Amino acid sequence: MKQNDFLMKRRCELLYNSTDSEDRVCQVLKFMEIDFERQYPIKTSKRKLFFADIYLPKYNVIVEVDGGYHFVAEQKRLDRNRTRALNRVGFRVIRFKNSETYKTKIIINKIKNFLKL
Repeated sequence: MKQNDFLMKRRCELLYNSTDSEDRVCQVLKFMEIDFERQYPIKTSKRKLFFADIYLPKYNVIVEVDGGYHFVAEQKRLDRNRTRALNRVGFRVIRFKNSETYKTKIIINKIKNFLKL
């Protein structure tokens, strides 16, 4: 399988299995008229490829929506490493807990503050 085929297939799988929390953040971004791409592939090194939950190209920002398993010690460590790798290649990362995505006002305020809008 060619790499582009793999990327497209994996991205489609991730989009198909997106969470309600990711969908809510995207709805708010649409309301705020902020362009975004979902499950955006980002290569941080020759061997590391990440799919960002949501990418804001105008701001070069990655939005990650973290479910419950992100609060287990090992996953926290992996998320910190992922954020550092993304920062090294020029991206800024904002994270939402699933619980934060149930209130539109929280999403709007957090995005506005992070992007300095």
